[in-house]
Amino acid sequence: MKAAVLEEPELQFGRGRHVDPRFGLLELGPADREAAAAPRRIAAGVVGTQETIEGLVAWLTRCRDPIDARPARQPNLFPPFPGFAPDIGFESELVFDVRHQRSISTRTLRGAMTAADRTGRVQAAADLFLAEIRVIADRAMPQVILCAPPLELLQALRPREDDDQERGCPELHDLLKARAMEFPVPLQYVLPSTYDETKLRKLNAALERPKQQQDEATRAWNLHTALYYKAGGYPWALAREANDLQSCFIGISFYWEGEELATSIAQVFNERGEGVIVRGGPAQLTKGDRAPYLRREDAEALLTDALAKYRAEHRHLPARVAAHKTSRFTRGEIEGFEAAADADGIELLELVTIGETMTKFFTPRSGPPFRCTHVVLDDRSQVLYATGSVPFYDTYPGPYVPQPLAITLHET
Repeated sequence: MKAAVLEEPELQFGRGRHVDPRFGLLELGPADREAAAAPRRIAAGVVGTQETIEGLVAWLTRCRDPIDARPARQPNLFPPFPGFAPDIGFESELVFDVRHQRSISTRTLRGAMTAADRTGRVQAAADLFLAEIRVIADRAMPQVILCAPPLELLQALRPREDDDQERGCPELHDLLKARAMEFPVPLQYVLPSTYDETKLRKLNAALERPKQQQDEATRAWNLHTALYYKAGGYPWALAREANDLQSCFIGISFYWEGEELATSIAQVFNERGEGVIVRGGPAQLTKGDRAPYLRREDAEALLTDALAKYRAEHRHLPARVAAHKTSRFTRGEIEGFEAAADADGIELLELVTIGETMTKFFTPRSGPPFRCTHVVLDDRSQVLYATGSVPFYDTYPGPYVPQPLAITLHET
């Protein structure tokens, strides 16, 4: 067994590199600051009740100015928010126009909550939001649309004792995101406690998953980073060296339709996180542990389609393909992926299982292992701490004991 702490990967910003996203933006500006297509003014649409629209817009308007950091013993963990303005930080600003705002009356929302089962209530609420999103998209296309459901709606969507216990009842957030894919504009779902921290206690009761409130500067960092990225910006990127291979990362997953395992999905990304989704063939289940897998011909077709999409998007094929999933690769899958890689002349193919492990490691010092702690157990098995103590923060920033990732190399 060999253990080492890998060097923290640096992020590329507009005027240099840094290991932390927020300090990088504070000191160096966004990675795309010189790009002509960088979002310097972000037209933001808002859908909600009149109260939630006014509350959210008022808070976002206030976030144009700096927000002080919370008092902490580790100042690097909670930096101040610089404000969302053209001359600092993201070097961008949010623009609000009444043509991009659509309110849903409280009476209309109450009418949608009369369905007897929770699935019906969630679908009715999604229908109301989607109808207003469609109006905004048809009238004047903003770069991002914020959905601000009121607390009363979220309370009404909470499961009731007389609800049928239906498997797979969707959450409003998930259903909205899925159905809104027909519109060429991204959504940002904003909970009431984001812009009004007094509503956290009631929101926790409605969602039945108690959540500790973040400080205001942290909430501003998180939301504005999401808005900048969804508007087409690149706040940071992994720093690349000139001799790095052009790489394609493919995450393979499976999803259920009702009670049956239906289809494989490949999420294809380059080093910058730009990606597409490819739908594959039907999945199978092993007889023993009923783990999902693909037949050889379906594995070959999935990788062939994924590489074709990558080439169409980036105008070239990658030199390296790293495919991973949470279950083990079968011999048929390995042969299918190798055949597809050989057909396209891919120089390096890596088939890796990444999943959870019950194995944990301890250090002589107090606190969890450092982030980037890498333990090689044998030729094919490794463990990596993707979270852990961070020297730059001088602490471990997570609420729970960090769980390392198990990495199994099947073919490289």
